[in-house]
Amino acid sequence: GIDVTLPLVIPSTALAHLVAVAHASAFDPRPTGVCRLDHIVQRAASFQDEVRVDLQEGVETSLRVLEGVVRRSGGRARKGGGSDTAMDASPTGEALTLIYRILFLLFAESRQMVPNDAPIYRDAYAVSRFCRDAIAGASTGLWDGLAATSRLSRRGCQTSGLHVTPFNGALFAKASAPHLERRRGRGPHHRNDDRRDDAVRRTLVALGSRRGNAGLETI
Repeated sequence: GIDVTLPLVIPSTALAHLVAVAHASAFDPRPTGVCRLDHIVQRAASFQDEVRVDLQEGVETSLRVLEGVVRRSGGRARKGGGSDTAMDASPTGEALTLIYRILFLLFAESRQMVPNDAPIYRDAYAVSRFCRDAIAGASTGLWDGLAATSRLSRRGCQTSGLHVTPFNGALFAKASAPHLERRRGRGPHHRNDDRRDDAVRRTLVALGSRRGNAGLETI
C-alpha cells in the first residue's frame, strides 16, 4: 500500500475540491437522479465546449488583426538564411505562426515546460503575463515582448538566474515570422509601432480570455 499525507501533496486551495468529488456523498443520487460527481463531469464537458467555441472565435479575430498588421509592415518578407525550416511566411502564414506561438507558449507555461516560476521569465517573457497586461488595457511594448520571447524560445538560455531549453522545429524559426524580429532603426516612435502593439494586444485578449459573468476571465 501507499501512505499519503494529502495536505502535503495537494495544494491547500485544491483540497476542498478533492473532498467534494471524493467524499461518499458525491456518489449519492440527487433529487434530479444525477449524482454530484456525474453533474461535475457533465458541467466540465459543457464548459470545455464553451471554451473551444470562444477560442475558435479568438483565433479568427486574431488572424484578421495580425494579417492586417503584417501586410502594413511590408507583405511577404524574404526568408532569412540559416538551416531553420520555415513555415509559410506569407501574411496569412506569418499571422498563423504568431497565433500558434502564443497558444503553444500559454500551454507550455501552464504545464511548467518553461521556467514560469523564475522571476526573470515570469516578469519579462511569460505570455500569460502579456495576456494579463493586455486584458488590463496595456499595449506598449507587446510586439517587442513577443519578439523577445520568440528569440528566447528559439535560442534557449543558460544563466545562473534563468534556464530555458530551446524549442526545435519551424514554429519558432525566425524565417517563419520575419516581420516580428525585423530590426528597426533608432529613429523616433513610428505610428506603425502603435499598430503592431495594438494588434498583439487584441490578439492576446482574444486568445487568452473569454467573456464570463463578471466580465473578461483568463483561459
